Formats: sequence, C-alpha cells, structure tokens
Amino acid sequence: MRRHSNWAAFSRSSAPQSARDWCGPTKRNPRSSRERSLSDAEVAKIWLSAPDNDYGRILKLILLTDCRRAEVGDLKWSVVDNRDRHTITLPRERTKSGQEHVVPLSDMARDILRGAWDPDREFVFGRTGAGGFSGGSKSKAEFDKTVKLKEPWTLHDLRWTVRTGLGELGVAPHIAEAAINHLPAKLIRIYDRNKYEPEKRAALNEWATHLKTVVAQATGANVTAIRNRPRV
Repeated sequence: MRRHSNWAAFSRSSAPQSARDWCGPTKRNPRSSRERSLSDAEVAKIWLSAPDNDYGRILKLILLTDCRRAEVGDLKWSVVDNRDRHTITLPRERTKSGQEHVVPLSDMARDILRGAWDPDREFVFGRTGAGGFSGGSKSKAEFDKTVKLKEPWTLHDLRWTVRTGLGELGVAPHIAEAAINHLPAKLIRIYDRNKYEPEKRAALNEWATHLKTVVAQATGANVTAIRNRPRV
C-alpha cells in the first residue's frame, strides 16, 4: 500500500458545520499534497492506537467501509441497518458522487456500530446527539501525538489505503471502485446498471479479514495475510 493527497470533497461554504470542522486550514500543506497510501504496519498502528471514543470509532469505520470522513462523522442511525441487511445506505445528497451508496457492513464494522448504539441519538457520533461529530481537526492533532507515524498522513489517505488494498487483494477494479462509490465512465454507467452489491460485500469482508490479520500480526500473533489472485 503506497500513497495520496489532502481531502477536498466539500466546499467550505456549502458543507455543514461539522463537515467544515473536518477540513482544517484551506491552505494546502506542501508536505501533505502528495499521494499517500499507508503501509500495513501504519494501518495497524492507527487501529491499535485509536482511542476508545467517537473519534477512534470513526477512524476504524473509515478503514472498514472506505466512506469519506464526513459521511461517517455525520452518519445518522436512520441510514444504518445493523439487523437485517447489515448496510449503511447513504442518500445521494450525502455523497460526493451524487448517487445513493449502499455500504455493506463487515462483522467488524457492525461491532463498532453496536458499541456506539444509543436509542436517544439521531446521529451515530457527536457530543450531543443533535448533530454530527465536530472537532475533527483538534482530534486528529491530538491523535497524531499518540500514534506518531513517521510520515504525515490525512484521514483521506485512509480511503486511498483501502482502495489500494482492495486491488492488492485481487478485487477487480470495477468492484473496488463501486465499493468506494467512485462513478464509472459515463458510457459504462449508461449500459451497466448493475450495483454489484454481493461483490462489494465480498470485497469489504475480504478487506476486513486482511485488516484483522495485520492488526493481529502487529500484536505478535502468528498469523499469515493471504493475497489473492486477481479476479476477472
């Protein structure tokens, strides 16, 4: 897993306040403008160092779903089905692509959501339950002091990391792109209306298994990560 740049999915003027809180300064840092995908060792360190709070759960859920950080930070319980379909269904107005995105939940992702469950809250994360998570920039700065990666990284780098990892696991490019809600070329969108839901679930389950393996390896467990052959 190798490289990416700063996230700029939202206009600061049009995004909700909680989304703008994630954005940080508008001026791009030259050191963080490169593409960056984190190594397995870095991912494991982030996972193991993640605090037992909303910010830590957001980090882990991004790593398991490859959703954008504001999609997770502003997640509502009304779009989460953790009982029957085991999905998050993001409405089109909440996605960068402008298309509804059904996110299959692995067992690890479902466990995180179970731990966050509160029947009195509209939003999954946040201090009051009346709005999404805010203070992302401050939380990231505090977390950096704990995790101490050698190279700078951003939350959007986690999306690049997952997408790169899916490819390395042998997931076909069109399935990996569908899993992270990247729109295919216009001509393909016109003729191929398949949503690839079973394939997306299989891909994210496979990634979750890989993530569980590299985290276990980082703690000294004797397990082996398996890289699959490319699929047709």
